[in-house]
Amino acid sequence: ARGDDETAAAAAPPVAPSSTTCPLCRAPLPEPAVLALLLPSACRRALETDATAFCARPLPRGAPPLRCVVTVLDRKRASFRRNAPLLALRVQGHGGDEPLLVARPSSAPLRARGRLAPCFEIRRGSEPVASLARNVLGTRWTVRRRGHRDGAPAVVVDYAVNRLANRPRAMRVRVGSTDDDAQRRLKSRAPEYNPRLQGFCLDFFGRARLASVRNFQLVDAASPPRAGDADPERGCLLLFGRWSDDEFHLDVKHPFTPADAFAVAVSSFATKLATI
Repeated sequence: ARGDDETAAAAAPPVAPSSTTCPLCRAPLPEPAVLALLLPSACRRALETDATAFCARPLPRGAPPLRCVVTVLDRKRASFRRNAPLLALRVQGHGGDEPLLVARPSSAPLRARGRLAPCFEIRRGSEPVASLARNVLGTRWTVRRRGHRDGAPAVVVDYAVNRLANRPRAMRVRVGSTDDDAQRRLKSRAPEYNPRLQGFCLDFFGRARLASVRNFQLVDAASPPRAGDADPERGCLLLFGRWSDDEFHLDVKHPFTPADAFAVAVSSFATKLATI
């Protein structure tokens, strides 16, 4: 019987190495190498060819998520009046010390819907890529791309009013399409209450380690993922989760551009009078 077991073990096909191990020695790969493998090749080519155009172009339909890290540069906003960057975005798996995008307060507020609204600029180096403005209560945020026709908003973010802070933050997002002028309507994925933990919980698929009111996921409003779905991560079009005190993970899919997604994430940091 022992000989039969040895024969069966010898005849078994070798286990294929995973994407996190070396294909030769099967040793664990370092984290930067794993992240480089997860970066879609089309995104890598676009970043190396023209990073500014890549930031302003919607990500390919059906492509894997673009995995990014958002770093808080000025936690106390002490440099707000000096127009210094507040947040920076880097693409995981793409080397370089300089961030792909930065967000900083604008010294020239935009007039939105007849009211002056504080504005943030999304910049690629010294070049503005998009702007972010809000209404007085901070419940509506509009993203405008540089050079967008008629100055129409590319993305509109609406936060549900919640002055009592007795429920999780809720968002609805409209994303304009550059292809056929149609709008994609999204909403935040609702967490579920866990009686054992006495709090609301949501699976972030290993992309968040800390609880935060800024954590959110955006899904299609018409066909959101349901409980029991085999792959709920597939329906997540934008994920923003806190990883450490000063770092958040941002995973982006079509129909967002990297700049639009970064602007939506920036809106979650700003003060809102009518909600948490």
